[in-house]
Amino acid sequence: FALRFVNGLNSLVTEVASPGALKKQVETFGFQHLDHDVSIPRVDLVRDAILNVMDQELGAQFSSAARLSMTAMLNYAGGAFVFIRRELAGRIKIIQRSWRLAQRLMEDADAQGDASPKPPPTVTEAEEEPSPVMEATDACNKAVAEKLEPEDEAGSVKSRGQHNLQVPTTFDGMFLFNAAVMGFGESSWMKTVLEHMDAIATNVANTSRLQEECYVLSIHLSKFKDPVNLTEFKAVMLAALRSIVPDEWNMDHEVAWNWLWENVERIISSTIALPRTYEKAVRTFLFSQPEDKMMFLRAQTFKIFFMRCPSGQDFFKQSTSRLYFILDKNYEMTIEMFENPGKVVQDLSALGLRHVGYGVPVELFPPFVVSAVEAVAEVTDDETVRTAFSWSLTLISKILIRVILEGSTIVMKAINLNEEAALRKAIAVAPRQHRATQLLNISVGTQSFSPLFWAIESGSLNSAKAMIQDLLTIRADREVYYYGCEELFRRHPDIVKRLCTSAPTLLETLLDGFIWRSRRSVNGMRRVNYYIKYLIQDLDGNFSSALSCFVEHASPTIASHPCSALAADTIWFKFATTYFLLGKAYFLTTLIVFATSQAFLVRHNDQDVPEEVWVILACRLLLYMLVLPATL
Repeated sequence: FALRFVNGLNSLVTEVASPGALKKQVETFGFQHLDHDVSIPRVDLVRDAILNVMDQELGAQFSSAARLSMTAMLNYAGGAFVFIRRELAGRIKIIQRSWRLAQRLMEDADAQGDASPKPPPTVTEAEEEPSPVMEATDACNKAVAEKLEPEDEAGSVKSRGQHNLQVPTTFDGMFLFNAAVMGFGESSWMKTVLEHMDAIATNVANTSRLQEECYVLSIHLSKFKDPVNLTEFKAVMLAALRSIVPDEWNMDHEVAWNWLWENVERIISSTIALPRTYEKAVRTFLFSQPEDKMMFLRAQTFKIFFMRCPSGQDFFKQSTSRLYFILDKNYEMTIEMFENPGKVVQDLSALGLRHVGYGVPVELFPPFVVSAVEAVAEVTDDETVRTAFSWSLTLISKILIRVILEGSTIVMKAINLNEEAALRKAIAVAPRQHRATQLLNISVGTQSFSPLFWAIESGSLNSAKAMIQDLLTIRADREVYYYGCEELFRRHPDIVKRLCTSAPTLLETLLDGFIWRSRRSVNGMRRVNYYIKYLIQDLDGNFSSALSCFVEHASPTIASHPCSALAADTIWFKFATTYFLLGKAYFLTTLIVFATSQAFLVRHNDQDVPEEVWVILACRLLLYMLVLPATL
């Protein structure tokens, strides 16, 4: 909480010079505080606490002008929180609740699998007057009824019960069903908007995230040649929602969802015509520049950026060729954002998670964007090119900033310090049941990131050691024991191979964590448990490659470790011995035959017995005709 609070306050101070950006940021925070009882006395209390702490920490540096400015900003934020809670809290809660209910129905339908879905209950007559959307839905139902009652050859109407029609029970299915009935089934762009509907409804309380999603959606919609009428989508969407959640739907839901879609429609309508123009301008500019101008553009970008933010030089310590390569990737993403925005968003999520490991401050992204746009302005006088670069790079930077803020945890900050004490202090605040998750997985969207693997790859072996020790420590509450061994191998089945390759010094720490020794002794002996399941078999039930990795590693210390020795003995005596003997049975049989024909029955006395001769002949024929060709 403390980290999120400081990051939030820092973002407000960063955007204070831009009224529009500050308003969006304050609205986002206000939506996040809807569940809290924000009142004027509490705003005054928090404001005074922040000012007192700043006064104590900064001393004389916290001047009266700075105190007055900070007070004005906190008063503005607090007043906005109170206003948003009073005016918009009800609408946002209605949207979030109804959407969660619709999503829960979708999950239940997926879980049922082959179970035949039941049609949604009919909507009872509402006390309020029906809206145009309600009338449109009723018309749809009548149209469906007419389509379901075709006449047979004799002219008689078939009964409705004779048709095995399955009405969709999920929002997506009901949306497509209503779209087909209302005559919008051929509008392929509606499916694209439907794919983004979950992100829009989920982030209704996050203004910046909602705007980002609308910008990406506008790029998708700009590629359709058919006209895009978002009002039609609203009618189908509301009809589907009324069918999915009929028990709770009322006029408040109508007002709330209409308010949401009006905001979405306003943003998309203002930007849907821009991507085509911007894509053409950016593509023409980049592909028409000679190499000398591109070199000037790269050098000028970093020159302006380092003049604006000297601290940025600490994060660009690579060679000039590497810096130019990074900038070229930015130019490629600028074009690709218009071509394939879905792929770029996924790539940016993965890239942002890597920047979490680098510890890059998000405050450096806006100055970098401004520097890149100013460098472009020095090369061309085309205002469209400058605007296109600014629009695309700003959207890319917003996505990166969001991913970094969502992925930045106290564990990642402790990893960057590479101190065991800092890592233990960071993870100590996590509940027992969530410790393994925070050490093994950071998820943003569809991308995931492993803090443990990042610590190993970045060379923060002190932090990695503390993480492994924490994962393999047995904890318990009154009902459940917590041991992160299974979570570790489920998240990283190749952990042993990775340690053998990148961090062999941590192998002994890993193996020590598989041993539990009782603190009590009985007759001079203590009970010891060895948790070596995943050293013997993998998650699929096949033999694990851990022992083969130990053999390739060729470390006597690891090979003689109690866990390694017990795993090897278990495999040998429980599984391998029988198969080894069966595999050598053929060799032993041929050896006996060979010894019989060459030694046992030859020259044992001076008399030749016919039976012995025949046995020797048979054994030698067996050796020469069957055994000898098999060895060649």
